[in-house]
Amino acid sequence: MRSVLLVSMVLWLAVCAVAEENSEVVGRELGEMFNAAALTVEVPAPKVKPAVPSVQEGVPVGGRELSVLAYSYCLRGRTASGRYTQHGTIAVDPRVIPLGSRMYVPGYGWGVAADTGGMIIGNKIDLWRPTTADCYSWGVRRVKIKVFPPAR
Repeated sequence: MRSVLLVSMVLWLAVCAVAEENSEVVGRELGEMFNAAALTVEVPAPKVKPAVPSVQEGVPVGGRELSVLAYSYCLRGRTASGRYTQHGTIAVDPRVIPLGSRMYVPGYGWGVAADTGGMIIGNKIDLWRPTTADCYSWGVRRVKIKVFPPAR
C-alpha cells in the first residue's frame, strides 16, 4: 500500500512539473487522471480470526468434542495454574486436556482448564462451583464438551 501511494505521489509531482512547462489545461487533465488512479487502488481487507469460537444454535462450532464425566468442587484458593478459583475454573487431567484450554460445558457454560486434581484421571473434569449446595445440585453428569486450544 505504501509503495503504491509513493509511486502515485511521484507521478503526481511529475505531472505538476509538466503542467508548469506546457499548459495549465493539459497538466490539470493529466493530474486529474493520475489522482483518480491513485484513489482507486484496491487494498484487500485484513483477515481477522474471531477471538471466541463461533456459536450455532447455542452450541460452539469447531473444537474437539469429548465425552467426559463431570464432577464439581467448591474449594477456594489458587489452582495448579496459579489462578484463583472462580466460575469457569475447571480441573482436568493435563494428559487429556492441556492446561489453558478453553472449554464449553453444556449446563455450565464456558470455562478454562486451570486446575488439576488427584482423582481427575482420564476423561473426567471437575467444575468449580461457589457453594456445596451448587455442587450437590450439579451431582455427577456425563456430558459432551467442546475443547478449544489455549489462547495465545
